[in-house]
Amino acid sequence: MKLIFILNLLFVVFFTKAQNIETIHFNPLTDSVKRGFDYYINIDAKLTNGKWLPLTNKELLITSTAGVVNGNNVLIPLNYSLKNFEVTIILKTDASKKLIFTLPIKQLADPDLLPLINNTAAPKVGKNKKKHKK
Repeated sequence: MKLIFILNLLFVVFFTKAQNIETIHFNPLTDSVKRGFDYYINIDAKLTNGKWLPLTNKELLITSTAGVVNGNNVLIPLNYSLKNFEVTIILKTDASKKLIFTLPIKQLADPDLLPLINNTAAPKVGKNKKKHKK
């Protein structure tokens, strides 16, 4: 019985492969990065078995030409004046698996409120309609 167990264990150890990371991919969450807000760098790994796995700063080295990197987040300061910045992602276990991409910075300011039509609220529709005589 012990011999069968040991043979099975040896088979598992020597003939099964751990799933390795084949490639890494960046998935942008928005079309641009807003100054003063954290932007999450969404990186996924495609494994050798075809499955996908999200990666964090535990598996990745993340650097940026602007702002502060904290985990998978990049924070661009409010006074940053350029229109874009570059992010470099390197897989810690295999430095040959590397991504470099440029992210644009949002240029237009956000409106404070949505504009009203003629500075009035929308007209009420429904119950108090008058019928027109013909």
